[in-house]
Amino acid sequence: MWNNPIKSFMDFQYSPGKYDAIKWNHILSSTSEQDLLKWFNLGMVERIKKHIQSISDIHFFLPSSAYDFAAGPYYGPVLDPLLVSVLKVQPKLNPLLIPAQTPAQARPEQERREYLTWNMLLASYMVQRSIDSTDSTWSEGRDNPATFPRVTCMRLISHIFPFTFEIPASDINLGVTCGDLIDGLANSMREKCGRAIYESLSATRQSLVSQAYRRNRSQVPGVPGSALGEGLRRLDFLGMEHMWRGLREDSILVKEICGWVLPCTWILECTNE
Repeated sequence: MWNNPIKSFMDFQYSPGKYDAIKWNHILSSTSEQDLLKWFNLGMVERIKKHIQSISDIHFFLPSSAYDFAAGPYYGPVLDPLLVSVLKVQPKLNPLLIPAQTPAQARPEQERREYLTWNMLLASYMVQRSIDSTDSTWSEGRDNPATFPRVTCMRLISHIFPFTFEIPASDINLGVTCGDLIDGLANSMREKCGRAIYESLSATRQSLVSQAYRRNRSQVPGVPGSALGEGLRRLDFLGMEHMWRGLREDSILVKEICGWVLPCTWILECTNE
């Protein structure tokens, strides 16, 4: 949209849709007038506002906290990383993706918050919600957005990985869903890594990855086994910290790892428990 914002508005003006109106309304409400005037003159800003207001039932479709993480294409805009950066928006994570709190951390109203459990060495169909029975797999919440506002892609980083995970939305009109995130991460974990990445590690970390490589191809419970085949894969870099804990926002750590604060970037927390 922001590559040619004036053309984008003209297209919207002559072929209006409720979904586009939501996106423009979000842009107007989230952007200072000073920033808007970098792209539009004052008269055009007023035209955009009036045009949005003229669309029937638009307020019914505007985002509400009650629908922040509702499934479907009707509850808010989908922003790409550039737009997230321009608008200075920090999308919030779906609570299902946030690490579980310890009893000491949790307030009474948070004690029953659902969260995901997953051995990241295994396929994404092995994911469970904290309230699921041991013989069931996760289904409820898979189609719900991973963030609000919704985003077209998510980037995951961690100190234990010398690479990033880029998770795109399977449907650009819906944004990244919780299912997209877990499936994308599971698929990325199976990707092979070049030797140069391994050699960039410290001697201590190389030893941990080598041990994990052998263990992950053994017959011990909870590992993929010989199906992984030869060749280092991303999941080998998990070491013993192969259990999903969740995602969290940490701009300081993002800057420390990446060199600057990147939009749509979250910390992947792993544990050995």
